[in-house]
Amino acid sequence: MSYLKPTLVLLITLTTLSLYGQSPETDVQEILQKLDAGEPVENMVINLGDINFQFGTAELEPQATTYLDQVVNLMQKAPNIDLYIQGFADNIGNEDFNKRLSANRAQNVQIYLEQKGVEPDRLISEGFGSRKPVADNSTSEGRAKNRRVEMEVIKPEAVETIQDIIVLTNRQRIGSVVLDYDEEEVRYQQFTNNDTLVVQTEKVDTIYFSDGTLKVFPKPVKEKEKFDFSQWWSDNVPIFKTSESFHRGNFVVGFGIGLDNVDIGFNNNERPLVIPPVMVIAELPVGYNVGAGITAGAMHWGDAQAENILYEYYAISARLAYHFNLGRKVDLYAGVALTGRRISVSNSEVSISRQEVDPGLLLGVRYYLNNTFGFFGEIGDESVAYPRLGLAIKFGN
Repeated sequence: MSYLKPTLVLLITLTTLSLYGQSPETDVQEILQKLDAGEPVENMVINLGDINFQFGTAELEPQATTYLDQVVNLMQKAPNIDLYIQGFADNIGNEDFNKRLSANRAQNVQIYLEQKGVEPDRLISEGFGSRKPVADNSTSEGRAKNRRVEMEVIKPEAVETIQDIIVLTNRQRIGSVVLDYDEEEVRYQQFTNNDTLVVQTEKVDTIYFSDGTLKVFPKPVKEKEKFDFSQWWSDNVPIFKTSESFHRGNFVVGFGIGLDNVDIGFNNNERPLVIPPVMVIAELPVGYNVGAGITAGAMHWGDAQAENILYEYYAISARLAYHFNLGRKVDLYAGVALTGRRISVSNSEVSISRQEVDPGLLLGVRYYLNNTFGFFGEIGDESVAYPRLGLAIKFGN
């Protein structure tokens, strides 16, 4: 039972972190993804809550440079973004001092960004003193969180939208910086990568430029064509396109608990659980929408009639799953698994065990609250128990 404690502590810790909020890297990544999708990002906030200040000072802590370099990268990729840098303090001291101190904190962030090459006219900084606290000022931990800087995305008056928006003939929107276009192709760059991309002009309906101008591409009149089911499927049912929620660069770990006992050939329904069916899942993309990984789990239960008899069950599975494309937040997958099982019955004198290896099927879904944390559920006939629910954690971009 002792090995269960670290697992439960990790589950509780990760759940608490997910409720506390996103990291600055996550905020910046969400802005880049919205820019790619042609969505507005004005008034989105990069919360530098992890950049705390020592009491009574405006000096940035060392980890601040890592966060702020992400902001510099955003400013370089999106030249139409300006930032409103807002500094805050705790409530120790008089308000005049706190306002000056918070202004100095915001100004130090602005100075760092300027030193990294961000144009000064794209930055505005202001201090708000102890107003707008995000935590309880009556505790030292709360005051540390209130000594912070937040950065709000603002749009310059000279532009209509922060990004150029390419609208395709199938009404898909692509947010980008358009580099060039002619009668054959449009060349552009998106915000989450540095590659120059190309789309054929015949597939483009309109380009809305950030300065408010637009370019409409007239389409030649074609004779009425027969219905192309394969093309319709490709345009309207993109579930087999590259998954937006599970792809190269990701690594997913899941911690879960089964909602029912497992059937292992022993009559265990009347026995009280000592440890419920717990499990851990690890999965890594290996190809086009395909992930490979392992599932490991265990459960213990006792004998209702004999206190000294303990039933133990362990399982480990190799799994291979295909992930369908349902957007950035939903990851639906189906696959196969090969599971090794071991059951043992023991008391203080005797131990009896048996092993099995079985193939099986699985179906699961993950829903991500942000780019890192989410929940999952699985059903099937492999591993510890079905159905099962748990916490999913995604690493990488």
